[in-house]
Amino acid sequence: MRNWNAQLQVDGSWNYGWDLVGSSVSANGGGQLANYWTVGLNAARDFAAFNDRLTRGGPLTRTPSGYRVGGSFASDRRPRWTVGGNGSYVWNGVGGALLDAGTTVGWRPADSWNVEVGPRFSRERSASQYVGSVADPAAGSTFGHRYLFSELDHTTVFLNTRINITFKPDLTLELYGQPFVASADFEGLRELLAPSTYAFLRYGKDVGTVTREGSQLSVDPDGAGPAPRFRVAEGDFNRRSLRGNVVLRWEWRAGSTLFLVWQHQRAGAEELNDLRIGRDLDRLLSSPSRNVFAIKASYWFSP
Repeated sequence: MRNWNAQLQVDGSWNYGWDLVGSSVSANGGGQLANYWTVGLNAARDFAAFNDRLTRGGPLTRTPSGYRVGGSFASDRRPRWTVGGNGSYVWNGVGGALLDAGTTVGWRPADSWNVEVGPRFSRERSASQYVGSVADPAAGSTFGHRYLFSELDHTTVFLNTRINITFKPDLTLELYGQPFVASADFEGLRELLAPSTYAFLRYGKDVGTVTREGSQLSVDPDGAGPAPRFRVAEGDFNRRSLRGNVVLRWEWRAGSTLFLVWQHQRAGAEELNDLRIGRDLDRLLSSPSRNVFAIKASYWFSP
């Protein structure tokens, strides 16, 4: 190896009330190989702590213990073709998990050209996605509010594409595009059982009843008890977007530059709870679009 490094780290963090809100032990290392490739690895153990943000200003909850692992690599940057990537996986003991991985492939067909394509995939599963809160005097254990959560299965896929062309030192063209698709499936509406815990009561199973009324869920939190019924919008979604920019830059005089810009955007959304690349890209290309053309010029008075 040409160089290497290693680290062992112990972290702890507290809020202004001296509640322990983070505690972990982590190790990471990496280096550059003899062929100029670089690699990196990391791992961590997260210990149980308090969470002062999950209820969005409500009572404290607990954060379950868990683990994190990840890695990255990058090839020698000198050849015409390059490749790199990174990924991570986070999980805990109550079914939560997050997988995130991506790669970037680069190509330089000539010294004045640079092309990069970078797909990325992310999938998250959580048992405690915040949905909202409902005022209810009968919810004495959580200070007169019911804090609502749901299981979440969230998937995201996008592709970053960049093309840079240098015609002359004072004339360049830059292109950027990002198709993006995301979906979320919310299921199992529940409420926080008590402060300083990571325990929930699921409506329709552990307590109360829940029925579907169109695009909303109607909840009776305590069955035949005195608590009033309330409604919550179902959060399932499928969102798609495409963003693109083309910028022509001309430095027509030393310090003075002219920019010609084209921005293209299109987006769409539906109340679907799954992601299908072929279907979603077809619907994205048929979504309404918005185009913006801009000209910017700067003049340097004193060379």
